Amino acid sequence: MVSSCYYYSGGRDGVVVVDLEEINQVVYDKNTKRATIGGGARLGPIKLALWNQGKVIIPSGTCPGVGVGGLALGGGWVFVSRKFGLMSKSIIEAEVVLADGSVVTTNSGKNSDLLFALKDAGANSFVEG
Repeated sequence: MVSSCYYYSGGRDGVVVVDLEEINQVVYDKNTKRATIGGGARLGPIKLALWNQGKVIIPSGTCPGVGVGGLALGGGWVFVSRKFGLMSKSIIEAEVVLADGSVVTTNSGKNSDLLFALKDAGANSFVEG
């Protein structure tokens, strides 16, 4: 039986699944109070690493197997979300692979429209306008 915490894609024409499992580093900088999290990291190891590196907790759900992509882009609704918000609102920079294969960095100074879309596109809620 597949856990309800996991969602699998693929297995049909036109679908590409990219395995990010090896890009799973989690580094917390105590001076800046910022974390750098690899695209393949999963919630359980993220929470453990952040706690071990700086006694830091993050707003998130409870499924340890969910990846940071789904979590950071609008997932992770939990009972304290009203107080602490979602992880998506805390993103300050991201490295993104675009549809044409190019890699860009997005932050408040570069490709800020893309950062806006990432932070507000969770659960398919992004509406241009």
